[in-house]
Amino acid sequence: MKNIFGLFFLFSLLVSFVSFGQNSENRIIIQGKVNVPLEADARGIHVYNINLGKGVLTDDIGRFAILVKEGDELTFSALQYEDFKVIIDETILEAQKITISLTESVEPLDDVYVRPYDLSGNIEVDVARVKVTNFKGVSEDAQKAIFAYEGDFAKDSRSPITKAVVDEQFVEYGLDLANVFRTIFKRTKNTNEIPEDLDISIRKMYDDDFFNEYLNIKRSEISRFIYFAQDNGLSQSMLEEKHELELIEFLVTKSKKFKNLNQD
Repeated sequence: MKNIFGLFFLFSLLVSFVSFGQNSENRIIIQGKVNVPLEADARGIHVYNINLGKGVLTDDIGRFAILVKEGDELTFSALQYEDFKVIIDETILEAQKITISLTESVEPLDDVYVRPYDLSGNIEVDVARVKVTNFKGVSEDAQKAIFAYEGDFAKDSRSPITKAVVDEQFVEYGLDLANVFRTIFKRTKNTNEIPEDLDISIRKMYDDDFFNEYLNIKRSEISRFIYFAQDNGLSQSMLEEKHELELIEFLVTKSKKFKNLNQD
């Protein structure tokens, strides 16, 4: 009787391994990140591969890793958001990563609007409208930080992209960085108090690539840089809306000093 039970167990185990192998065939693991609005929670967003029948949850700053292949359909769901789906295409597979930025739409939408992918697997969901800003007097390095994630978008006849939409995305990341600092400091009763979770609050909204590519800060040094900026001149006046470009200029300048200090 024990032998029969043992054979049945081994047979079931073999079937499970074969089934898993078939489901995982030609799939690769991609790294993902969900960027959320400042006051939202990036942790615990459910990312589910419908085709594979398996899912994962995001960590404190919205990161996740999941097994996919071309054509797989991922659903993203959380209590605070409407569910939406993303189809894995060749662009995402080549980049081996996917970044999804969630922003509240200015006007109510009947359906969740997923923007097209760019060449790095970046996706915008319900992008908010941003205002036109005068960049006169801002250094070239600061403008590069303001126009973060600039690049060529993948051509897709199903998802036409206008120049206005592209320009809106370029401006959004840099100026929102000023808004992030401003909003975080408003949460503290003491205007000189530094919020303990400042680095987490910022990193859950912005990809590490923003700091790495446009401020030249290594991923392992991002949190240290944020506190370095606070200890070296970041003031409440910089957080005023009229000074948002000066704030970005300040961060660019301090990023260079921070890098030099770490090289010594």
